[in-house]
Amino acid sequence: MAISYSYSELQEGQKSVTVRFVNDEGLEVSKVVNIPYNSDGSLNESYFQEILDGQLRSVEYKVSIGSLEFGEPEPESNYVPPEV
Repeated sequence: MAISYSYSELQEGQKSVTVRFVNDEGLEVSKVVNIPYNSDGSLNESYFQEILDGQLRSVEYKVSIGSLEFGEPEPESNYVPPEV
């Protein structure tokens, strides 16, 4: 079973991102991942990729031992709270 992942475009200064892992059947599981930055405030891209790869391996392992199940995708919300 192949598992892929995706996440929304990162915004400047964003602290975390929700990563969606999707299997061959279109079912998904989501995890929140912290975003690493360099001391100058720029995204540490190589470390971020290591984190994502590690999370993918974790999901694959948990699925293989039956401790994680994929579910129906959550509908994306475009809700924007009103300004006060």
